[in-house]
Amino acid sequence: MSNTDKKIEIFNNLFLKIKKQIIDNQSSSKLKFDEREVLLNSFIVSIKTLLIKEMFLKEEKVEIEKKINLNYFFIELDNIFREIFTDGSFRKADLEIIREKSIQQLILQYLESKDSIIIDLAGKDLFSQIYETALNKNEKDQLGLFYTPEIIVNYILNLVNYKTDSEIVNKKILDPSCGSGSFLVKSVNRLLQALKKENLEESEILYKIRNAVFGIDIDPIAVFLSKTNILFQIFPLFITLYKKRTLTQFPPLHVYCFDSLNKKSRNKDTTSFKIINREKEFTSGFDFIVGNPPYIESKKMDIETKKKCIENFPEICKGAFDIYICFIQLGLDLLSVNGKLGFIIPNKFLSANYSKALRKKIIYEFDILHLVDLSSSNIFKNASVYPIIISIKKRKSKSEGIKNNFLISKVEGQITNIEEIKGIPINQSFFKKTVNNFIFSFPNDLDEAELVKRLIMTSPFKLGEFLKISWSVSFHRKGLREQFVFTKNVDGNFRKILGGKKFGGNSEVKRYLIQWDGHWIDYNREKAKRLNNPFPPLSLFNNEKIIICQNSKRIRAVLDKEGFICKDIFFVAKITPKTLNTSLNYEVILSVINSKLMSYLYDRIFSSTHVSGRYLHYLPTYLHSLPFPKLSEIEKKQLHELTKKIMKKEITEKDFIKIDKEIDKIIYNAFGLENHEIEIVEKYVSSYMSLKKLKDIRK
Repeated sequence: MSNTDKKIEIFNNLFLKIKKQIIDNQSSSKLKFDEREVLLNSFIVSIKTLLIKEMFLKEEKVEIEKKINLNYFFIELDNIFREIFTDGSFRKADLEIIREKSIQQLILQYLESKDSIIIDLAGKDLFSQIYETALNKNEKDQLGLFYTPEIIVNYILNLVNYKTDSEIVNKKILDPSCGSGSFLVKSVNRLLQALKKENLEESEILYKIRNAVFGIDIDPIAVFLSKTNILFQIFPLFITLYKKRTLTQFPPLHVYCFDSLNKKSRNKDTTSFKIINREKEFTSGFDFIVGNPPYIESKKMDIETKKKCIENFPEICKGAFDIYICFIQLGLDLLSVNGKLGFIIPNKFLSANYSKALRKKIIYEFDILHLVDLSSSNIFKNASVYPIIISIKKRKSKSEGIKNNFLISKVEGQITNIEEIKGIPINQSFFKKTVNNFIFSFPNDLDEAELVKRLIMTSPFKLGEFLKISWSVSFHRKGLREQFVFTKNVDGNFRKILGGKKFGGNSEVKRYLIQWDGHWIDYNREKAKRLNNPFPPLSLFNNEKIIICQNSKRIRAVLDKEGFICKDIFFVAKITPKTLNTSLNYEVILSVINSKLMSYLYDRIFSSTHVSGRYLHYLPTYLHSLPFPKLSEIEKKQLHELTKKIMKKEITEKDFIKIDKEIDKIIYNAFGLENHEIEIVEKYVSSYMSLKKLKDIRK
């Protein structure tokens, strides 16, 4: 931890102590209090305390005595920074709070502390971590908040080329969901450095910063903190102007409390409304748009938010969408010609069904500059989010055609070396050919990247041409399962079901083996229909079929000849009419699906489906799009015989491993892999797959 960080930590501790003292004082007097008001009061007192120290100690080394009336300094600061502290959203409640002797004592201790005098806050976001940790879980969920590490903020600004040179002077930058101002702080600091090189007067620098950096957030406390964060960046300018007696008025900062996604707001005269609708002085758009937009899944959205998104972004808000795609669309809409956008977003964007319309728009109408896969990093320690960074440039014309090459890189483990990873170049037109315009990251190793690219581009078939994979039985409401699933075949007409046990997991389906746990289902379609929970046709489960696990570290599939019913943790796959006209059969297709190469390809292409513990989320659309080799008649016969052997329940561990390797060898050969390419696949798969026990090998 740097010396500055230690000093900031001291200040943060002051905030927490003040917050506790306010709560204790109000609780002891048996008064009800609003927790957000307490939070706000604590911020105001803490911030003003630090400003006093910066303003009156940094230059004149004034000794603080306990007789000093602290309110005098607060009033003085209010006169100078009236727009920050009295902009209508916040009361000067701290003038009352400060009379509490216990709080006054805390402040005096802080002001007298030698360690905390003069904090260099250039480029520092003082409040983001406090803001995130101070909000309760419900508020975080509602706002979709995730703290953005400083290294990521700097990296995104670098990606869009917002650097400390003349290129950013007279350019506008916007964060449409600015939070406490992480991106705004760094932007102001970089612009300040660039403007100082222009040899301008302090007042002109102040004016240019004010008219270049814009932020919007729906939370008033976040807006307050963003403004205050910016204030710390330009504080030296104020001290200079104040001493020169040329500071007559504080220019209002362009950080607004507004709903960025409500383009149809009634407040049409506000600056924020003009920003999001590109009206008047904002018709040309923004040169840079950056940020970490909120992530809120459809199922967690309140009705009003969902309705607002659909009304304002009808082209993309379909199905179970996430709110971050609205911010991407808004950002693209607000970009000027040649403007650049840089966001950190969930990796689901690359392959989710709800984002396919937006992916297509980006691929066909914009230039992707860089895609950085952070899904295997530890960036969000306490969040179930697997992030990516994407930077995009607006073309001069939508009809230019896709000529763009961009860089794809992958970061694993620590993110400290993120700037050093160069990435793999890929032509954007490549993703025109993927199903639903899937976008995916490539390995950083050039040989491995070329292998994945070649297998996708040159494979003659897709798995979906030979196998139709379908969803199975779902119970959409609590308590429905108990009305259909039992541990006994009560009337003799029930069917065996896989996945019937409540919270039983998917261990009944191994690779090449079924281990039924004894659950039965009353497959009464009429009853299910009456309960608004329709079952698929029984024909889906009759006769031969392949069963595939929905969540697993590698593809786990088995051939079923008994007619098991399957719950939706398993998919049911049947051969297509096209397959009937070939010499392919279930055993051959199963051997291809269960091979290491197919698991490798799914992991590499659809890494955005990763869930916790490196498990992959397998889905029909993605599985259908996997490459499928052209097999010779000899290879088909060999695979058929080997599959029959490996499916035997009594097979030994030694024999299973031997046959599994023989199958993999045939598949490698069918796809045309060289020895060094086989080594790549084997090394990758073995890195997260145990081969010690038969039960693990089957997983």
